[in-house]
Amino acid sequence: MSFNADDPVFPLAGWDIQAIPSHQCILLKADYLSSAMQPVDQPHPGKLYALTEEQAVELAHALLREAQKLGSHGAQRAPDLEPLQ
Repeated sequence: MSFNADDPVFPLAGWDIQAIPSHQCILLKADYLSSAMQPVDQPHPGKLYALTEEQAVELAHALLREAQKLGSHGAQRAPDLEPLQ
């Protein structure tokens, strides 16, 4: 995936994640802000996404890899990747 400088960016204001064992999936909902003037405590509700276990692990690893790239620029460093069991 590539990003363009003109792509709109919507900051995340929070998220909910829940495993649903009966459906063998993980639900993810990410609430977001649509403008700089929007109060953080009044975000737009995000869509509800269903991920397989494999997708959730891949997403977690991808987020950690990208966070590690920022480690030298932030106060907190992302943890090293460890194999998930």
